[in-house]
Amino acid sequence: MGHPVVGDKLYGRDASLYLEFAREGWTPRLARSLAHRRQALHAARLDFTAPNFVRTFCAPFPKDLREFAEMQMGIPVAEMTQILQHAELT
Repeated sequence: MGHPVVGDKLYGRDASLYLEFAREGWTPRLARSLAHRRQALHAARLDFTAPNFVRTFCAPFPKDLREFAEMQMGIPVAEMTQILQHAELT
């Protein structure tokens, strides 16, 4: 799709990053190349519905992603709180 996920070592722009991480763990080159130590993915809520089965899973927004959004993306704390509250209600 041309839009890699922040911190994606496997499907990001440089495939060698994943191999380096698998062999050596977190390295200075990875720190310089990636904006975040892990993929910046989160689902606040997942709903599964099937015949005779309905299940909802909810998870709070992780602290490391909140800090990334605030410091690296410049999303103000108040706006982040509003976004997260909306996600919990829908």
